[in-house]
Amino acid sequence: MNFSACTAKYSDSCVSSSLRLSAPMLTRFATNPEPLSIVTGSKYPRASIGELSVASTACVVKKGELDQAAQLIDLENIGPWGAISEVGEVTSIGSNRLLFGDCDVLTSKLRPYLGKTIHNIYPEGIGTTEWVPLKVDSGRLRPRLLGYLLQSSHYVEMSSAFMAGKEHPRITPEDIHSLQVPLPPLIEQDALIKALDGLSKSCRDLELSIGSELDLVDNFFERKFGLDVAKLDAQTLLRERGLNMAGIASNPDMRFSFKFHAPSVEFALNALRSLPHKRVGDFIAEDIVLGASVSPSDYDSDSDKLYLSMATIKSWAFSRESANGVSEKYFADNVAKSVREGDILMARSGEGTIGKVALVQGGIRGICADFTMRIRMDPQLCLPEFGRFYFMSKYFQHAVYGEKKGLGNNTNIFPVQMRELPIIDVPLARQRDAVDELTELRDDHIAERSEIVALRKKMEEVLTLGLRGLPFSHLIA
Repeated sequence: MNFSACTAKYSDSCVSSSLRLSAPMLTRFATNPEPLSIVTGSKYPRASIGELSVASTACVVKKGELDQAAQLIDLENIGPWGAISEVGEVTSIGSNRLLFGDCDVLTSKLRPYLGKTIHNIYPEGIGTTEWVPLKVDSGRLRPRLLGYLLQSSHYVEMSSAFMAGKEHPRITPEDIHSLQVPLPPLIEQDALIKALDGLSKSCRDLELSIGSELDLVDNFFERKFGLDVAKLDAQTLLRERGLNMAGIASNPDMRFSFKFHAPSVEFALNALRSLPHKRVGDFIAEDIVLGASVSPSDYDSDSDKLYLSMATIKSWAFSRESANGVSEKYFADNVAKSVREGDILMARSGEGTIGKVALVQGGIRGICADFTMRIRMDPQLCLPEFGRFYFMSKYFQHAVYGEKKGLGNNTNIFPVQMRELPIIDVPLARQRDAVDELTELRDDHIAERSEIVALRKKMEEVLTLGLRGLPFSHLIA
């Protein structure tokens, strides 16, 4: 067991509105001469985000029907440096949401170490109430510079010292407001923003040219199985559908929802069923298992047993870093919901997350979480890797869209529905060829993205030098 000790003044902890005495926070105060500065070593004067803040029109919207359709931007839609993807449109919400209004920047109070911060380009957009809206006096601090600063590793690393909570660690808005930023002259801020905007645009251009892993999967299934993505996209634009009572009554749910009866859903299902196929339930080794619930007392940060929540699969690949440790007792009590190598985890709830899948890697010992499903394919019928790639395809994901139940963002899909959805039925040898080809394409895709990683690193260097008052032009020449 390792042990370390440090001393800090109690008066330092009082700077935090929550008066926390956590070791990470006190360690920062004891070891850092500028504990509240997001970027240390600057020659410029500093001010807290709270001192720079002005009122905004951001507000909480109550659950229910919306006056008009709104774009939903939640945390799972946000990638590194504020990259936004898969923005959906909703006409009703199942829980209270934040209307972004005219705020400049939105950053997450939940798990701030994930770096979920965006520049607000959606004044009519809505999102989780985990968002903290910030609007600053542009005559002292340019809003875009604040956004870049909160996307940087400087903020991501220091925010961990101010978090509290085991299951859902958060930083309070008050603690965010207490953090200090350098204030270069506005002409220098503008020059720095111009450099960062240029590098950011280069990253976005590369993102568009390279595409995502989902694009690779869809291109593959289009080439090999004729699942035309453009045709499905065109079908999703059709917003009218005629129904007859006999058609509704033929389904045991007797659902009237548009998405269940949408022309695009019927188009996707017909296309999948026109191929050699079976039900997902015909290819599983055992019943699909719903995950287990957990309480804060079940967590154990020193344990190698993990709780595999939806946060661990939001990137379509299993993320060990997003998993919390749980006690040996909790693991033993819930062993029926444990995972093993080759299991597929699917998010079964949450608009923007529902349907996402990831494959469990070897060496993982853990319990699948509530709001996830554990799918264990029969390897004699369906390779788990093939199942995971198929479940990622737009055609299958649209079939999941048609099955969702619930209001607004509180939608769910259950094992009884998942079992009935179609899955392509091809021999194991052809599945293996597909997995090998898709894996090679994915590896090439990862290599191509290394240029984006290098550009993001350069952005970090430019931001740091600029805020410390040092030259950075040599990095963008």
